[in-house]
Amino acid sequence: MNLLKPFDKIARDKQSGFALPIAILIVAVLIVAGGAGYYFYKTSLVCVRATGSAGKDACYFKVAVETKDISLCEKMTDSAGKDECYLNVPPATKGGNHCEKITDSSKRDTCYQAVARRNKDGSLCEKITDNDQKDWCYLNVITETKDSSLCEKLTIDKKDKCYGDIVRETKDSKLCEKITDNDQKDWCYSFVAVETEDVSLCEKTIGILNKDACYKGIATKTRDISLCVKTSDKDMCYGDIVMRTQDSGLCGKIIDTSEKDNCYKSAAPKTKDASLCGKITDGVKKEWCYSLVAVETEDSSLCEKMVDIERKDNCYLNIAVETKDISLCAKVTDSFDNSWRRDSCYFLIAKDAKDASLCEKIVGSYMKDQCYTQAR
Repeated sequence: MNLLKPFDKIARDKQSGFALPIAILIVAVLIVAGGAGYYFYKTSLVCVRATGSAGKDACYFKVAVETKDISLCEKMTDSAGKDECYLNVPPATKGGNHCEKITDSSKRDTCYQAVARRNKDGSLCEKITDNDQKDWCYLNVITETKDSSLCEKLTIDKKDKCYGDIVRETKDSKLCEKITDNDQKDWCYSFVAVETEDVSLCEKTIGILNKDACYKGIATKTRDISLCVKTSDKDMCYGDIVMRTQDSGLCGKIIDTSEKDNCYKSAAPKTKDASLCGKITDGVKKEWCYSLVAVETEDSSLCEKMVDIERKDNCYLNIAVETKDISLCAKVTDSFDNSWRRDSCYFLIAKDAKDASLCEKIVGSYMKDQCYTQAR
C-alpha cells in the first residue's frame, strides 16, 4: 500500500483550502501515535513480559528513572523497591506528595528533605519525623533562601549557629540580638562591625576582649589610630596597624618597651629600612632585625652589625645562597666546630648551580662526597 498516495492527492487538490492543514494534522497524529507506541512498548510490553515479580519491578524501576514517570513506581509490588523508586524519580509536581507513599519512615524523611531543598520550601521540613533530619532540612532550605525566620524552627543548640551563618552572608546586625550565647553574640556584633566599619556596634559587645577585638579590627582595617584609644591594649592595636600599613612611625606611640621593639623588628624588613633596627633596645632582637633586613635587601654589609658569631654566619650564609655569591661563603667563620656552616654554604650553591668544581672548597669529606654526587 502506498501511504504517500493520499498526500499526493491532497497536494494536487487545488480546489480544497484544507489540503495543507489536513496534511499537517495527519503527520502530527502519526508522530504522537508513534511516540505513544514507543512508550507503550517500553512499559507495558517490555515490563509485562519480564519474568517474575522481581524482574517486572526492576523493569518498571529502570523505565521510571529513564522516562521520569513516577506513576510507574505504583506498578511495582515490592514495597522497599517502590520506596527506592519514589526516591530516585523526580516528580513533575513540587508538593512532595509522592513522599507520603513511601512506607519506610527514614526514606520518607529523606524524600521530604530532598524536595524541600530543591523547591526551597521549608514547610515540607515539618513533615519529617526524625528531629536531626528535620533540622538538616531547615538548614538546607535556609542555605538556599537566607530566610532567618526558619532558624526558630530548629532545636535550641542549632539556632545560634543558624543566625551566625546567615549573618556571615547578609551582615545583618539585627540578627545578632537573636543569638542567646553571649560569646557568639559578641562575635556576631564584632564581625558585622568590622565588615561594615560600623564602630557603634562594638559598644553592643559585652566581653572586654571581644570589645577590644572589635575596635582593633576596625582600626586595623581603616587605619584609624584614634580607635586604639578605645581598647584596653593600645600598644597591641598600634602594632597591628603597623603590620598592615608599614607605618613605622606608629611604633613610637607604643609605651611597652618590648612591644615597641617587636614593632620595629616587624616593620624594618617590610619597609627594608635598617635604621629602624637601631631603635631597638634589646640586643638579640636588634641583631635579628638586622639579619632580616640584610636577607630582604641582600645587603651583606648589615651582617657586620651583629656581635653574635652564629647569627653573623647565618646572615652571610643566607645571603650567599640567595644571591649565589660564592665570595660570601668565605666570610662564614672557619673554625673546628663551625666549619660545617661554611661547607654548607659551598654545598648549597654548588648543588643549586650544578657546579661540581665548587665542591673542592669543602673541607669535610662526607659533605664533599655528597656535593660531587648532587652537583653533577
